Amino acid sequence: LLLALLVVPVTAAPRCQSGATIHFNLGYCVIRSSSASDIHSWGFNLNIDKAGELCVVPSTVTNATFVTSDGVCTSKDQLQTNGVSINEATCRSRRGGLISTQGLKEGDVKSLGENPTWTSLGNSMARAVEVTLGFLKQTVSITLGLIDKGQQSTASHFGLASDSVALRILKDAGIIGARSFGLNVGSQSVQFPKPGSLVLGGWDANSVDSSSFIEFPINANYKSSSRRCPLKVEITQLTVRLKRSNETSWNESNYADPGDTLIACIEPYDNLFRLPGPTVISPIKEFISKNMLGSTGDWESVFLKPTDYGSTLVNLEPGLVYHNVRAGAFNTSLRFTLKPEGSDKSLTVEIPQHEFQTPLKGLDERGLPKVDTDYTELKIFNETAPLDTSVLGKVFLSQVYLFVDYEAEKFYLAPLDPANQGTSPLPVASSCTKGLSATDKGIISVGTILGVPLLLVAGYIAFKKYWRPRRS
Repeated sequence: LLLALLVVPVTAAPRCQSGATIHFNLGYCVIRSSSASDIHSWGFNLNIDKAGELCVVPSTVTNATFVTSDGVCTSKDQLQTNGVSINEATCRSRRGGLISTQGLKEGDVKSLGENPTWTSLGNSMARAVEVTLGFLKQTVSITLGLIDKGQQSTASHFGLASDSVALRILKDAGIIGARSFGLNVGSQSVQFPKPGSLVLGGWDANSVDSSSFIEFPINANYKSSSRRCPLKVEITQLTVRLKRSNETSWNESNYADPGDTLIACIEPYDNLFRLPGPTVISPIKEFISKNMLGSTGDWESVFLKPTDYGSTLVNLEPGLVYHNVRAGAFNTSLRFTLKPEGSDKSLTVEIPQHEFQTPLKGLDERGLPKVDTDYTELKIFNETAPLDTSVLGKVFLSQVYLFVDYEAEKFYLAPLDPANQGTSPLPVASSCTKGLSATDKGIISVGTILGVPLLLVAGYIAFKKYWRPRRS
């Protein structure tokens, strides 16, 4: 009986453990400063030798790592976003911190390679610097691009596109075993926020059951419109579900079906869903707003511009925002069905209300997070998607795990394991992916769980009574 008290079922490490990995905690990112305002952003903390600390965001928009230079938040044309003027404190948090370039060695901009999608979005980079980054008590030299302008960028990009400079350098140094990464973005939901993780060289066995992975091909050169899209998926069904408070059944409307497939790029740098204008986003806005107001009303004026509430807070990536008094109470969600090209397998993902329909969140004049419960935001970008390309960002990834293996030219999606959300990552190397079965269930000593010293004492007594050492 005493021994039975000493074991509990948990997720044990998968059998395969070959290959090196490193991981970072993702989530609310704060950088304290004694000389300026503190930084309040999202991503993971990256320390750059002799240059300071930044909050950086995983990005498949860029191959190189692009960081924001220290002159951006003093440049007049960069002290505004979406038509709303901002001050330096808000700018610093919006950008996830700024790199001090004084005393850094100049780098070769050409060595950063091509980043055509990033530059086509109106961003610019005039310089590069050579810096040292520390990983697992090892250091690597890397060239960083310095962002000097761009309204389509917020925090710095940690480049993880198909020719990622960081993944190549880390593999060459033996710090990771493969050019791959696994991503659990957690959740930025106001009601139910969750931390996430980024694993380089593998994936996190505590976030997902590997048997539920669905495999997709990587096409590094594929372009959707003028946007490169290695993590391409086909949306075979996109359903908006809406129910007003006085209704018992859901109203549903479909915007993609098997006969009208919608191509989308998965992009962890973006937060919101970004959809083509006339074919998708306009009909969705009409459906939602008409159902919000009933059969009558000026539905076209329901959704607000960032300047309409800019005195309240700064919205870094504006979705469909409405005033609660105007719209009344209703619930809504999104449902996607995705499939790999040429495959009969599919993955259906529902974005729940607490992720898709949230109180308005942004930054105040001090660069601090602020929530205004007078407004609600639906997590669809309020304008036609840049480059007219559908994008599934972090709101989508709040429900699925993403594992990308560039060497195998494949990526994988699977529902996140709700039982292990918020637990510490359990990194697994890319080499363990082939033939990996469902995560084993095992037992561990309750000694790894805090607050149960009496059980440990009981276990020790049982051990002394029944264990007989082997004699040589």
